[in-house]
Amino acid sequence: MDDEILKYQEVDIELKKLEKSLKNNENVKKINLSRETAKNAQEKMKALNLEALELKNELEKLLQVKDKGISMVEKQISSENSEDLTALLTKIKQTNKQLDELSIRIKNNENKMKNLILEFENSKKQVISSRKIHDENKALLEELQAKLEPEIEKIKKDLHDMEKGIRPEALNKYKTLKKDGIMPVFVQSNGKSCGYCRVELPIHKQESLKLKGYTECEHCHRIIYVP
Repeated sequence: MDDEILKYQEVDIELKKLEKSLKNNENVKKINLSRETAKNAQEKMKALNLEALELKNELEKLLQVKDKGISMVEKQISSENSEDLTALLTKIKQTNKQLDELSIRIKNNENKMKNLILEFENSKKQVISSRKIHDENKALLEELQAKLEPEIEKIKKDLHDMEKGIRPEALNKYKTLKKDGIMPVFVQSNGKSCGYCRVELPIHKQESLKLKGYTECEHCHRIIYVP
């Protein structure tokens, strides 16, 4: 196995570690979480607004019905109709009962509205808190990026320069396997087994390793080499 491609892999692994430290940084996780929290809170606020509008419309209708009921009672009391007094009292009692039920519904509506306002304020606080967390962690992430990105760019340039001294077939094989998510691509043999997945090589693979100095693992598809 060519020393050039092995050195190239070492540098590439170092690059991957640095990029991973940025991608999986705790600040990135907190930023993503704060965005999700703010998004959910905003969606909640929209839903609460719609619910509050429905309650408002319902309250207006209830109050209209209540006003009509009161007006009806007043008309019944002031009516000069010679209607039987007992029948009149019965009607008034029925209307009053309906008004009492309306009052309960109106009170329940008002309580729901108070709870909605409380939920809305809590959601609003969540949005404000999430934005603060987002901004704080974004600043920390940008500080880390400013520190690591020059190093990352330097390693990328070094890798580009190293490619000129590597056999094209070896480099192409490396890039193909890496693209398939196989990293590291080249691993040392562990006696008769793959140095990465520890699976024992078939006899023909062991012979190929002895003759050529390298072979491909049938299990993890990495290139196994003898130092």
